[in-house]
Amino acid sequence: MAATLPALTEETVCHYLPTSSFDQGQHLYREGRLFNTLCRGNQLEGYCEGARHERHRASVVLGSEGIVSDSCTCAIGTACKHVAALLVAWVHEPRRFPEREAVNETLAKMGRNELMALVQEMLRRAPELERLLDLPLLVPGTALVPNEEQRTPVDAERYRRQLRYAMRGTSEDDWTESTEDLAREIASIVDIGERFGAQGDWENAQGAYQAILDEVLPGYGMLYDEGEVADELRRAVTGLGDCLEARVKEPRVRRTLLQALLDSVRWNIDYGRVNISGAAPGFIVDYAMPEDREALRQAILAAVAALPQTERGQSWRHEAWGRLLLELDERDGNVERFLKSAEEEALYWPLFETLVRLGRLEEATHIARHHLTETLEDRMRAAEALEQAGRPLEGLQLAEAGLANDPSEKLAPWLAERYEQNGEPERALALHQSQWKSAPSVELYEMIEELATSLDQWGDLQPTLIEALEQQHRWAMLSRLHLREEAWEQAWEAAGREGAASLRLEVAQAAEALHPEWAIQAYTEEAERRIRHRGRDSYAVAARYLRRVRDLYQQAEREQEWKQFIGDLRERYQHLGTFDEQLKKAGL
Repeated sequence: MAATLPALTEETVCHYLPTSSFDQGQHLYREGRLFNTLCRGNQLEGYCEGARHERHRASVVLGSEGIVSDSCTCAIGTACKHVAALLVAWVHEPRRFPEREAVNETLAKMGRNELMALVQEMLRRAPELERLLDLPLLVPGTALVPNEEQRTPVDAERYRRQLRYAMRGTSEDDWTESTEDLAREIASIVDIGERFGAQGDWENAQGAYQAILDEVLPGYGMLYDEGEVADELRRAVTGLGDCLEARVKEPRVRRTLLQALLDSVRWNIDYGRVNISGAAPGFIVDYAMPEDREALRQAILAAVAALPQTERGQSWRHEAWGRLLLELDERDGNVERFLKSAEEEALYWPLFETLVRLGRLEEATHIARHHLTETLEDRMRAAEALEQAGRPLEGLQLAEAGLANDPSEKLAPWLAERYEQNGEPERALALHQSQWKSAPSVELYEMIEELATSLDQWGDLQPTLIEALEQQHRWAMLSRLHLREEAWEQAWEAAGREGAASLRLEVAQAAEALHPEWAIQAYTEEAERRIRHRGRDSYAVAARYLRRVRDLYQQAEREQEWKQFIGDLRERYQHLGTFDEQLKKAGL
């Protein structure tokens, strides 16, 4: 088999893996950290010793075109340095990989007694695997339960024991690895549920999914989950939804499943930091029968009533519950009932959006003005909704009322842009002027100039902008604006008052042709600063500035001054041999 596997190159391996993994893998290979390598069919296997002498098992599946997939028992799990070391070894020493039969082929040849002895030996070495004897086994090509007549409920306590054991294994010593172990444990039970579902055994599928949620959700907050566990929990919730779809005509079971899905939504809303309920709201709305909806409505209203009074009407929790309530009432064709409940229970965002959608804009505007003003984001979001519904000015006025409480100063430019788009340039200009007092910038200056020019107000307005900067001693901004207008003297003066050498340098470079004396002064200062900084690169930059100083002296026919200057400079820094070397390299 090894002869038929592809001959890889380091380039192929490097292209397949992240550069960092490849480089570290090469290092592990050269240090001899790889051992027990072999080839089983089209799969390479081997162990790699880590930095703390821990052992990781890496494997790579090869195909006719190259690398198909890889895995590793380390925390990263795939495309890691251990996989890289295994592949680098295959590139350079394929003979290190003795051929072995694929595991399935070896097991298929063993008799019953041999298999029992093998399992018992494995349990002796890894006693924790004994828990797997409690689980239904997924045997490809066979049913978990032979046929419908022989189906009996699988005791869900089997799954619960597995999950409780896995939850206890999430230690603080290695959060990442233990949480990944838990995710794999959950995934194996979700797989069992999906297999039951594929066979039409929805009762046993439901038992597997429900056990996962019952055992994992109460302790989820203590996990260090980077998404792996949440992904499997979403699969379990989706599995319950599939069970609901399949058993929707069984009233008792349907109500049980609706409650389980609602509980997942409640957990999701209460916890808030991760989404595990996934499609649960959609399943609830799609498969709840008319006789179920009133109980669901009451459960939702009770959940809203239980929310902290400090959040009343303002939290995303109210919004999430409100949307689910709206969808249920819409299925009943009773939106008016929702509107009444939403106002009573302070579900203001779903209420506002429903009123907008129904075209009842006066009512929507009233709700926005009185209840959607808690945050800047609320005001802007409501304003955008009203704008899209054809009431732009009402929305903008709602947002503008929040200007006094906008420490971030992002509302004014947002409003100005929209006022301008809606044919209100005067109001846009006024907003930009108010913004100029606290957050002037060259970009804002240009926006004001464009608007004021279109209104024939720039001649009167521009001096007031400059005066505001002078009063605030914003010399850097003044210098750059004068530079933009090519008002060289004002730009140089403002740069001097700012006291920033980099700004003086910027002005000097721009005005070099008309004011070479500024350039000589600024370039000389910058060269001296670079020399004091030390280092070959700094000396090289200093030499370039000095070469430009020489050219300016020569253009002004002041060569004697230049010679005096460069002579004094050489004498002061005669102990810096590298600097003298850079001067010579620059032709000085």
